Amino acid sequence: MKKDSAQNDEKRKYLEAVGNRLFRYRTEARKTQFEIAEMAGISGRAYSEIERGESDMRITTLVSLSEALEVSADRILFEEAENDGARSLPAIFETVNRSDERTKRLIAAILEAFFRCRP
Repeated sequence: MKKDSAQNDEKRKYLEAVGNRLFRYRTEARKTQFEIAEMAGISGRAYSEIERGESDMRITTLVSLSEALEVSADRILFEEAENDGARSLPAIFETVNRSDERTKRLIAAILEAFFRCRP
């Protein structure tokens, strides 16, 4: 009985972690739950339950959510590797890619200035 309870606790924690990552990617993309659900071809209620960690999902749903959020499935399923608090370049580029044009131009100008100043 204890083993089943421990497994259920681990599953619940994992589903909550996946849901938290989905929430983070969705809010970074500035989308509503309904918009992501519609893009992924699932109901708003189903997406809401997944994001809250109350429901698991099929592989096909994971792939659809990955495409809707423009984030790889492995990033949804697994925590990013931490590099002393530094984000990976692909993660940074994903965030920049989802930014508005003004922000992209600003980031480009900063990078250009940075590389001009380097020896």
